Amino acid sequence: MCGFVALFQNSRRPVDPALLDRMTDSIAHRGPDGRGVLLAPGCGLGHRRLAIIDLEGGIQPLQGRDPRVSIVFNGEAYNYQALFPDLPGPWRTQSDTEVFLRVYEERGIDGLRDVVGMWGAAIWDGRSEQLVVVRDRLGVKPVYYAQTSDGYVFASEIRALLEHPEVSRTLDPIALDQLLTYRFVPAPRTLFVSVKKLPPGHVAIVRNKHFELRRYWNPTTAQQRWTEEEAVEVFSATFDDSVRLRMVSDVPVGLFLSGGLDSAAILHSMKRRDVHTFTVSFAGGDTQDNEIPLALKTAEHFGAVHHAITIGPDDYAGYLDQYARQLEEPLLNDSAIATHFLSQLARRHVKVVLSGQGADEPLAGYDRYKGELVASLFGRLRFPALRASQLSAWPFAHSMPEKAKRALMSLGEHDPVRRAVRMYAVFQEEEKAQLLRTALRSSGRPDVAAPIRAKHDEVNSLSPLGRMLYTDTRVWLPDELLLIADKLSMAHGLELRVPFVDHRLVELVESFPDALKIRLGRRGFETKRVHRRAMANRLPAEILTRKKLGFTNPMDRWLRQSLRTTLEARLLRGDTPLAQWFEPDALTTIVREHLSGRSNRRRALFLLLTIDAWARAFGVSA
Repeated sequence: MCGFVALFQNSRRPVDPALLDRMTDSIAHRGPDGRGVLLAPGCGLGHRRLAIIDLEGGIQPLQGRDPRVSIVFNGEAYNYQALFPDLPGPWRTQSDTEVFLRVYEERGIDGLRDVVGMWGAAIWDGRSEQLVVVRDRLGVKPVYYAQTSDGYVFASEIRALLEHPEVSRTLDPIALDQLLTYRFVPAPRTLFVSVKKLPPGHVAIVRNKHFELRRYWNPTTAQQRWTEEEAVEVFSATFDDSVRLRMVSDVPVGLFLSGGLDSAAILHSMKRRDVHTFTVSFAGGDTQDNEIPLALKTAEHFGAVHHAITIGPDDYAGYLDQYARQLEEPLLNDSAIATHFLSQLARRHVKVVLSGQGADEPLAGYDRYKGELVASLFGRLRFPALRASQLSAWPFAHSMPEKAKRALMSLGEHDPVRRAVRMYAVFQEEEKAQLLRTALRSSGRPDVAAPIRAKHDEVNSLSPLGRMLYTDTRVWLPDELLLIADKLSMAHGLELRVPFVDHRLVELVESFPDALKIRLGRRGFETKRVHRRAMANRLPAEILTRKKLGFTNPMDRWLRQSLRTTLEARLLRGDTPLAQWFEPDALTTIVREHLSGRSNRRRALFLLLTIDAWARAFGVSA
């Protein structure tokens, strides 16, 4: 795990060494163990290294068998040992990076389909004088880029691109509109108008005055006939192999352990005692939401060495500005800050951790998938179409919990894409019209549902639920959850690996019928059905049957009490950067609604707080 930068200039003028150094050193936290740069005609590569495999030999930039080819690599090629025998030598190192590069040298971009792993990488191919930049299939590792007057710049983090004098800090109003709906910005946009994300499963090829963006991973997603017994057997074997590969390391490997199914399943498959495990809880939260007691029981069951930490509102207030700087992209996930404190704790003991992240999207683990089944039933029963405005006028709607209210609003949408947007939305379109300043309420804005619809349209043959799972795995997972996991772990020089985000496992699960993921029975909904069946003989019953919690916290109460001063100081003062984009009266209304207890606006308020902190941290202008 590392960080890289790459510059390409069409003019073939030498890259400014001082600029390359500044860009490389801006991401030093990603690679405290080493540093290297390479200059070629019209190209520059920079690298910061976190040594995980081949501790002494894996220094980068690394030259290939042909010295005209060089790479900077962030991530892991987990199956490099299996690929090694079929590739020609000689070899300079024992690293996965050299194997990855050799695959490219011998088989080209299509050969990367043989690699299992997570990566963002830049390859300077002097044979054809082109720069090849590639991101892993599911977007575990980030890659950003920007166009300059003479070419392109790429990096693992936005801050490196902002070191370039031609990359502006101006806000993208279309991305802001998407952020207010989805709570994150879908690729390829970021909130900086000049910075784009390389989408997962894509490669960018840059040569003289030519930029090509190519999708290299696009599996056929069609559900097949599976018996439950067959599905459980193949799922178990594939999952175990995914965990096995992610245990490959020359340094100790730990685990983020909750009290739930996914991380416990990983701990079982790690097949080691004395694994260091790490759990977080929130001060003042409900007792039943505290993960620590069950996580401790799970750790003891498998002989792990457990560590726990409890964080509270003062931790949030003190860390908010640093959080915005580390994340680089504001988003709504008020439990994400926990990843910072968990990573900080873990780094004292290990250099690599596994996490159960990424199971819920393909395996239908979230409540919203239950809502999609209910909504589909609602549609099949042919109830008269009800507009969201009609539903919201029902007498009981105002007093409903915010999550339930969004679910109710979604029932008014028969279009599954619009229904999904209603379920995601932090601010509905009606409220955005009141919140945004006039200049940002342009009628020329693209349809905010377009990123979701584009993914739905790729798999029209699937059920509405199947399309939702496919889309969440390729949009919501990389652009919010994996982004958080990468940025907040790498801020501490900690490599985070996600066994459930293995393309082989995702492709397998997507071939299962919906009923093997979620079904409605006599006892209610059963989520992740094939996963639970696979773990039935591996895990205690208490874990298998426990309701999913996630990282829950009492943010609504904190905002009314301990964080009230922070909230009012940041959002109600006239000098807030938010005044560039939002109507002050609308901001005041949202704050007062929450503080009075008339409505729970925790989602809206935490998103606005992170936008404020982000704008301050990066000096963003309208």
